[in-house]
Amino acid sequence: MKKLRLLQFIILLSTLCMMLKSCSLSAVKNAIVNETVDEEPKVYANLDSASFSESADALNNPYTGWYSVYGFYIADDYDISYDTISKVQNRFAMIQFNINSYSESDISDIGLKKIDRVLDTFKSETNASIILRFVYDWDGNGRDTEPSSIDIIKSHMEQLSYVINEHADIIWLMQGIFVGDFAEMHDSAYMSDAGMTELMEKLCEVTDPSVFQSVRTPAHYRIINSTFETIDESSAYDGSIASRIGLFNDGLLGSENDFGTYGDGNLDDPQDGYDTKGTPEQEKAFQNKLCLYVPNGGEIGVESQYNDYENAVDIFKKTHITYLSASEAITGKWADYIIEDGVFNGKNGLYYITTHLGYRYWISDFSVENAKSGIDPDDDITLGISVENTGFANTYRPFIAELILTPLPDASGDVSGDASADASGDYGELSYTIDTDARFWYPSETTALSVKIPASDIKSGSYTVRIMLTDKTTGENILFANTGADKNGVKLGTLSISVR
Repeated sequence: MKKLRLLQFIILLSTLCMMLKSCSLSAVKNAIVNETVDEEPKVYANLDSASFSESADALNNPYTGWYSVYGFYIADDYDISYDTISKVQNRFAMIQFNINSYSESDISDIGLKKIDRVLDTFKSETNASIILRFVYDWDGNGRDTEPSSIDIIKSHMEQLSYVINEHADIIWLMQGIFVGDFAEMHDSAYMSDAGMTELMEKLCEVTDPSVFQSVRTPAHYRIINSTFETIDESSAYDGSIASRIGLFNDGLLGSENDFGTYGDGNLDDPQDGYDTKGTPEQEKAFQNKLCLYVPNGGEIGVESQYNDYENAVDIFKKTHITYLSASEAITGKWADYIIEDGVFNGKNGLYYITTHLGYRYWISDFSVENAKSGIDPDDDITLGISVENTGFANTYRPFIAELILTPLPDASGDVSGDASADASGDYGELSYTIDTDARFWYPSETTALSVKIPASDIKSGSYTVRIMLTDKTTGENILFANTGADKNGVKLGTLSISVR
């Protein structure tokens, strides 16, 4: 009996020990978990987003809009008037330098200095980007006025390159290769496939890669680049000749085939090789792809059914028109057309076209993609921004996009985080460059931007968030089309940060 009781006691004691051990482990585990939570607080980001809508405002942005022509005859014994330059109001100006007084010689130092002074004056007295054309003819007699040797033309290109490159910050593009009637690349001794290619290759060789070149027709582009294909996003802006050549259509919307810009060939079965001019629909489809990456524009001189408002807008969207000149007869009939719906309800057709030449960006959405339910302090807060482009084209010069956070004072007047006022009373801002290229914010599309901000950068508190876009070349602030936007960008909302 004693042995049985001893055995029962041992079993009971063993059971009690196991229960105590289990309780101790559970308590230890709970203590560890509680301690871990205490040591690693989470960062929370809550957003009070602004409301977004596109305005009908006209935006005074660079590299978009109308141009007028300013002609200068360059000769040693000819005086130039600079009076008209200060009157330039548009964001584009076409400068034509007539150099036929040097058609059988080098351009003199006097001539080069005159060209240099004209460009200097445009830079100091206007904010226009330059469309540059050198011509030997203003009267439709190109064959009679152009040099007798292609080597002279190439030498002129070499001489002028020093002036061109010195002003590359204001010269947006060059038109043509100096030859033909009005330098429009027709009726010239040098417009064979080989001659045209030789001149364009020389011009691209000696000029700054940031300066676009342009040719009169899509067929010229295909001949020079020996291809029926266009560049794409992977080869855009890579400095190659194909990535630098855009189009100037001085027969734009004048007839069914834009006065010979297009033809009746078949680009799917090109009987004339690269010289083949496709049908209007084929050529517009070609431009629809090409001119996402190189500029397109031109002149409308003759009133016709083809440049009635609705057809014009349709073609401008398909071919991505950025710069334009038109006669009063044409702009007048566009002004008589009244829009009856949408953002531009009540505006006239001329106003609509003017405000859609080139790019027109506006912010349509802003969100916090994570951190609403908390993230670790060493993680990133991810913000999402949607940008819409309602313009006919996009920018072809690089812009810098920045997200800026400005700390707000709390109820006591204290500013978020550790920010302190500078001498002007302003508090420090946090600025983040957005990893994006506005040259690929395509027309009629929405581009999604993602911005990652290290949570460790931001102290608890509230911040006003805005987006700014700046021209990398000039530093000019780019205006968004949002209602309420200004040169300081678009207010996206208020971001509140807490750590707990």
